[in-house]
Amino acid sequence: MVISIALLFENFFSFIDVLIFLYFFSIFAESKRKVKIWYTFFLLLVSIIVNQLAFTENVFKELLFICEFLFAGLLYYKTKFVPLCLLTTIYYIGIGIISLTTISIAVSLFGSTVELIMSNTLDRILVVMTAKCLIIILIAFLDRLKKPSLYTSNRRFIIALVINLTILVIGLDFINRKFILKSNQGKSVVLFLLLVIFSSVMLVVYTINEVSKTEQKRYNYELMAITNQMNKEIVENVHSQMQEIKKIRHNENNSYIALELLLEKNKVDEAISFVRQKISSIEKIPSYISTGNYILDALLNYAKIKYPELIFDLNINIIESFGIDGSDFCVLFGNALDNACESAFKCMKRGEDGYVKIELKSEHETLLLSILNSTSEIQDINNLKTMKKDKVNHGLGLKSIEQVVDKYNGIKEYKYEKQTFCINIVLKNK
Repeated sequence: MVISIALLFENFFSFIDVLIFLYFFSIFAESKRKVKIWYTFFLLLVSIIVNQLAFTENVFKELLFICEFLFAGLLYYKTKFVPLCLLTTIYYIGIGIISLTTISIAVSLFGSTVELIMSNTLDRILVVMTAKCLIIILIAFLDRLKKPSLYTSNRRFIIALVINLTILVIGLDFINRKFILKSNQGKSVVLFLLLVIFSSVMLVVYTINEVSKTEQKRYNYELMAITNQMNKEIVENVHSQMQEIKKIRHNENNSYIALELLLEKNKVDEAISFVRQKISSIEKIPSYISTGNYILDALLNYAKIKYPELIFDLNINIIESFGIDGSDFCVLFGNALDNACESAFKCMKRGEDGYVKIELKSEHETLLLSILNSTSEIQDINNLKTMKKDKVNHGLGLKSIEQVVDKYNGIKEYKYEKQTFCINIVLKNK
């Protein structure tokens, strides 16, 4: 059986149908799995079979497509049937509305009647695929508003969208004036017009991705600078502690020499008095935190030195190496600890209790972190924003925490109750 060119085009665009539908449901049905290649080709095969069986009966074919997509969405996305039907209905109503709009525009541009457009297979494909290209842009825009990118602002996204839609309109008008009126809407012109539409949509996606990559690089540079600064502070803190330890060792060595001389001369009373003085002086030396992890020790000791008035309650049970990259842990724990200490310190300055409670455990290849602090500021956990003066850099701190959590497929949770704020984080060791 020789398959006509029009049928080949319809089969090819069935593949586009599958991709658009899966993209639509991956956003609004909140699927947790990526689209699998084998599953996509399975849907494509079913779509081709439907086209072969019902090529001339468009209504019956569309009903088969709806049933196919309903069944596919039910199996693949495991969405409840009622929301699935609602989403499918919205999808096809959207295509229908935009198709009618596209036909109206085509009639005004090309001077053709609706019957003439729909009777020609290539023209009909052009109208439907134009509508679906617009559906892609609309879905991407709604997804962009639903989950704003960490790197690209909404303003730049909208600018890129407007520019590329303008290019699309100008291109259509140019083709209409230069080719269609002189060639009586030849098949080659229709196909070329279809190519321009797809190219414009691809240009939208490419431009947005390039802008996002540029913004991501800038963000990574800023994040790297913050991380390097924190690492520098950690190294300086560890270095100062090592110098303090060397100083203590040197003094203790001299003390033992003096004690030895006193005992050799049988000056027991003076030796006892000397030992008591040493014990009294040792009690005045600040106790440094030791957990077995030098990054954690440095961050905790730095916080204790910076905020000596705060009460720290520590419950730490971790192995020396718990599977999290050192720089990532530095960014995560350092930012969370700094936010907690500053909030508790503000609370203490207002005459209230200032405390920070830290629980850190590593078990079953999972890192559990909980930091609870006193606060006098009402926190909206659904719209959490930094309360610090330097909102740009400290806003990056909050985003940095989220980035590390996402990197390790982790979970974060904010809680605010009874003048306390708590952040709970669970990370899976890589």
